[in-house]
Amino acid sequence: VKLRVPLLVIGQDAAPGLKRQGYLYPVKPYVTCVVDSDEVPPYIEHDISTMNIGQSIRIRDLVFPDSVKALLGQFNDPNETLYKMIKL
Repeated sequence: VKLRVPLLVIGQDAAPGLKRQGYLYPVKPYVTCVVDSDEVPPYIEHDISTMNIGQSIRIRDLVFPDSVKALLGQFNDPNETLYKMIKL
C-alpha cells in the first residue's frame, strides 16, 4: 500500500535550537511510503534533541522500520526538507 506516513519528532525538551527561541517549522511533515497493509506504522519517529537553529530534517536523515520503504525518486527526494529549525 502506498500512503503518507507522518513524522513524529521527539527530544524537544533537549533541543538546543528550541532553547534558543527557535521554532521547528513543518515544511512537509510526512513521507510517502510503501508498506504492507497489515504493517502500517502510525508515524516515523525522529529525535531532534541535538538540533540547532539553521538545521533541517531531511528524508535522508530518517531511519525507517524494516516494514517501510520510502519511495525515493518519483515521490520523495532524499534531500527534501521535512522540518527546519528557524529563529523567531
